[in-house]
Amino acid sequence: GGNARAYSAPSLWLPSGNMPDSLTRGSFLRAGELLAPQGYLCVTIDLPNHGSQAKPGYSNLTGWGKRAAMGDDFVAEFNARMKQVIDHLIAEGLADPERIAVTGTSRGGFMAIRYAAFDPRMKCAVGYAPVTDLRRLREFNLALDVPGVDLMSLDAHVPELVGRPLLIMIGDRDERVGTDAAYRFASKLSEAAVAADVPSQVELRILSEPRGHSMPSSVG
Repeated sequence: GGNARAYSAPSLWLPSGNMPDSLTRGSFLRAGELLAPQGYLCVTIDLPNHGSQAKPGYSNLTGWGKRAAMGDDFVAEFNARMKQVIDHLIAEGLADPERIAVTGTSRGGFMAIRYAAFDPRMKCAVGYAPVTDLRRLREFNLALDVPGVDLMSLDAHVPELVGRPLLIMIGDRDERVGTDAAYRFASKLSEAAVAADVPSQVELRILSEPRGHSMPSSVG
């Protein structure tokens, strides 16, 4: 209705696995726990090959690797699915199109940043220990000769993200997704901002504890 937009809320999108985990597990919901009390609508959908999107033999990251080996751009499928839900909530007056943020952890952080690159309505994106280079995941070893893997990884989407607010937090010994890969991606964003003569709004925080592929429970 005509007054619906006056009641629309800011929204936080939390793509970090399957829907129940994204909205209940503390490691995935950390930003939501801070923003929901401030009136943010917390929303999520299943990642590719997770939850309702899983198929026999094609579940979780194993499914991503197999699909990549076949040249299947599973990120494009996810982006289209997520956009459809966002468009619906905006049309219903439930979500404010001017106040949308996206955050995710690990594989969800990858999808969050890829979605921000796809949809300029995302005002900011946060990746906790995010995958930045899919080739760093052992599940993608079977797609070594598939160039599309590089086109799906974050480095290929620097142009869409230059100058936009982006926070990346990762441990200094993250061998699962690669601390060095996250640093390289953030550096490319900074270099691109300099070249474009725009303020760089990428922030990279490298944390010493806890070690490995995880984030401190206090990080929000």
